[in-house]
Amino acid sequence: MSIKITRANEFANVQKIKALVYGAAGSGKTVLCNTTNERTLVISAESGLLSLKGAADNVEATIVNSLDDLDDVYDYLIDEEPSYSWIVLDSLSEIGEVVLAEEKTKVKDGRKAYGEMQDIIMNRVRKFRDLEDYHVLFTAKLGRTADQDTGLVRYGADMPGQQLGQGLPYYFDLVMALLVMKDEDGDEIRQLQTGQSKSYICKDRSGELDYYEEANLASILAKITGSNEPTKPRVKRKLKRKLKTGALKNA
Repeated sequence: MSIKITRANEFANVQKIKALVYGAAGSGKTVLCNTTNERTLVISAESGLLSLKGAADNVEATIVNSLDDLDDVYDYLIDEEPSYSWIVLDSLSEIGEVVLAEEKTKVKDGRKAYGEMQDIIMNRVRKFRDLEDYHVLFTAKLGRTADQDTGLVRYGADMPGQQLGQGLPYYFDLVMALLVMKDEDGDEIRQLQTGQSKSYICKDRSGELDYYEEANLASILAKITGSNEPTKPRVKRKLKRKLKTGALKNA
């Protein structure tokens, strides 16, 4: 048996981004798919793709209405090896709800249906996450939980079943909250929170991102990989200071 050993820092450099982004309705999760600047396949389980109207030519989409549809897309990516750079599943929350509805038709015990749904979703998350040739982004709705003892409210990915939503972040190197905010002038901006806080479940294992980043996947990728490719202008330092100090409020 032959074993290939690689320097840890070199191994990290060749990996693709595997990320989870969650946000409220209308925050721009689907629009975020249009910021890769590379050939992108959007696998949509949402009710429509109207928010991608006018998307760049590099963005293509397919709609899935069932677990079988999702599996067909996965088989296509494995068998055909299409030349996409990004694969986006939009959204994992919708896929979870579809699977749960299917499982409820099979069993009378609701708890068993939730358990089966959780196993199925985590299996598909691992399969798509582990696609070696693509950057993979999962989107999810904004979920809200409150601690019964402290009353502390936390936000994360909204999934059917509390355990599934809590376990998702462990499967990704990058977990970001997409926030719609207003600056002191009342102008609306969209930012990705990458750092953990009392309210939002986030993480950045690369250590290359600021606490808040512009909602632009090409910019995120460039920072993580050290690429010098041109991206949209970065957020001004003054604005970043406002974000850090809490001078900006959610819209």
